[in-house]
Amino acid sequence: MSAKPQEFSKGDWIVHLVYGIGQVKAVEKKSIGGESRKYYRVQAEESEYWVPVDDANNETVRPLASPHRIRRALRILKEAPEKMASNYKIRRKRIRDTTLDGALRSDIELMRDLFARQNDRGLNPTEEESFRTLKSRFLKEWSLSLGIDIEEARQKFNKLLQESQDIPENAVNS
Repeated sequence: MSAKPQEFSKGDWIVHLVYGIGQVKAVEKKSIGGESRKYYRVQAEESEYWVPVDDANNETVRPLASPHRIRRALRILKEAPEKMASNYKIRRKRIRDTTLDGALRSDIELMRDLFARQNDRGLNPTEEESFRTLKSRFLKEWSLSLGIDIEEARQKFNKLLQESQDIPENAVNS
């Protein structure tokens, strides 16, 4: 984490861990609980949210991934999946830790591994929802970052996941 706060400008796309991908529409002063602060007003697909300007460097918000970072993420997606723990509590902890981490790499590795588990043993409802949420956010980020249609991203994503299943487990680490 850098010491210098992130600064976003009107028109920037950001990723919020809870509210998803949105575009900064303005910087506004708002009074909440009697305290006046500056906020980024962010328009997401189906909602609007505010991020305090002085909190923009925390782990809940990050800039949209660059095309280079998206391409790196896609390479990870093609790697052999890692076997997930058989204990659902350990899997749930990994999902929670990953979603709170906010790192694109962690999200990609988790999606790849959840997909492999889905094909092997199936997913419980929490795992299915986590996979859908991460996938939806990543596809939108990929689409925006590289300027491609979201359906094209979805098709490529599904193909890459399928290819990762054809690699012997942990072959990348051998």
